[in-house]
Amino acid sequence: MTKKAEKCNLSQEFLEALDIAGRQISRKYFTLVTEVNEEGRYAERVYCYELYHQLRLSFTGELAKFVLHGEVSKVAHPRFKAAMQPAMIPDFIVQLPGTMIANLFAIEVEPTLKGSLGKKKDKAGKEHTEAGDDIHRFVRLTKDHGYHLGVYLLFGEEKNIVKSVRSMLGELDADDTKNILLRWQPKPKSPFVSVDFRRADETARPVVST
Repeated sequence: MTKKAEKCNLSQEFLEALDIAGRQISRKYFTLVTEVNEEGRYAERVYCYELYHQLRLSFTGELAKFVLHGEVSKVAHPRFKAAMQPAMIPDFIVQLPGTMIANLFAIEVEPTLKGSLGKKKDKAGKEHTEAGDDIHRFVRLTKDHGYHLGVYLLFGEEKNIVKSVRSMLGELDADDTKNILLRWQPKPKSPFVSVDFRRADETARPVVST
């Protein structure tokens, strides 16, 4: 089996593990209830810590040989410095530490209502989104630095998820994004939805584990 085929198999294993992990995230980790907000709000750190725990439990087979790390900074690494400007510390990475030949996945997590999908203007007046900036960094990581996949995870309800994502990725071509996946979990314990921003029709499809 070629290294490319091996990574493709690992990608499928990872996506299945991700779906299993997501189905275990209950409401108390999906939203944070407070004294002044009984309905709760989306709390990225709370969600990420539970997702990390559930992912660790879901890593089996060949995937279990790799390490899931949280918030590892690549800024000081000489090979990554240019790719990480402005600085980005992925929420999770899956790799074999100490080698550059087994960089598998870089994962970023955002709640839908944080504003990551909304457009902002920089000091020069150019419009951009936080999520769009992250996706551009994923392009560098996958094209120039050997990561097999960049996986962008959104959680929380969003009425126009496909439209929002398409707006976010409007300036990227298909070749740039071929190794970037977007998964969306709209509700606690719900299956992840694959948001295919390359399709002509506006659809978001559930990811079915086998």
